[in-house]
Amino acid sequence: MSSGTRDRIVTEAMRLFGENGFAGTSIAQIEAAAGLTPGSGGLYRHFPSKEALLSTGIRERIESRNELLPSMSPSSDAPTEAVLLKVAQLGLQRLDDERDVNRILVRDLASAPELLGFIRDAEIRTNHQALVTLLRALGGPQLDAEALAAILIDAISHYWLLRDVFGGEHPLAVPQQRYLTTLVDMAAHLMGDKQ
Repeated sequence: MSSGTRDRIVTEAMRLFGENGFAGTSIAQIEAAAGLTPGSGGLYRHFPSKEALLSTGIRERIESRNELLPSMSPSSDAPTEAVLLKVAQLGLQRLDDERDVNRILVRDLASAPELLGFIRDAEIRTNHQALVTLLRALGGPQLDAEALAAILIDAISHYWLLRDVFGGEHPLAVPQQRYLTTLVDMAAHLMGDKQ
């Protein structure tokens, strides 16, 4: 079978795991969604188990980064607020793009410490460190960049999570742009850019 089939299996499995949960998704459902005959064992030509498929899907999604990390490069001459707003917008976009991974993380990975560790190290800590580096470049030595980066990441993630749980609209009905602008303004104030 081709790599196209393998890729379809991964894509459809991640979508189904995100929608139905890992336990709530059968091999036959994945095969059907990927264009294979359900129950034929076609999935096993590419993956030894559903767990291996989950691990591959998560690892491939995390490793296929978008513009988030490059946007946190401290080389920009743009105003602090503009840089932070772009990073925040790309962070929310990354969460949207990886909706299924995020749902799996929240719902299904408590019993998968290896995958939790991978996500912690390859995604969360990597993004945190890049944001710390950016904040230090923008804010100076007195700034607690590690704490501020954690607060920003947590606030953006929590906004996304509540919006996802409530079907695409934040339960407090604060529009995304206002939320992010206010968050960035608070961060800029802490960094000494606003009085």
